[in-house]
Amino acid sequence: MAKLTNQDLNKIIRYWYAANYLSVGQIYLKENALLHEPLTAEHIKPRLLGHFGTTPGLNLVYVHLNRLIKERDVNAIFIAGPGHGGPALIANTYLEGTYSESIRMYRRMRRECSAFSDNSHGREECQVT
Repeated sequence: MAKLTNQDLNKIIRYWYAANYLSVGQIYLKENALLHEPLTAEHIKPRLLGHFGTTPGLNLVYVHLNRLIKERDVNAIFIAGPGHGGPALIANTYLEGTYSESIRMYRRMRRECSAFSDNSHGREECQVT
């Protein structure tokens, strides 16, 4: 792997901070995640979904895997188990742009599979929840 320049390292750190910020917003805030107004108690979720303890590590692995993929043209996939790390993966895929692609694909699949909901054919093939 190529040696990191200060500029590259700063980019990685800024990306990691952004991913951590977006993750925290998902875990703790129910609205105003971009702080368009001063934060108030009403913006904070009464029940948290996710756990920040796993998030910074997942975000760090994700940003470095992206660097590896770009530098070496590696075909790779990052698999993380279900659970508290979800906000980290959503934050990273949002930052890189693949989250929007996935949401569009998911919505299209829901529309296409809804045709099967009126009959018994194809239900097994369209288990989209």
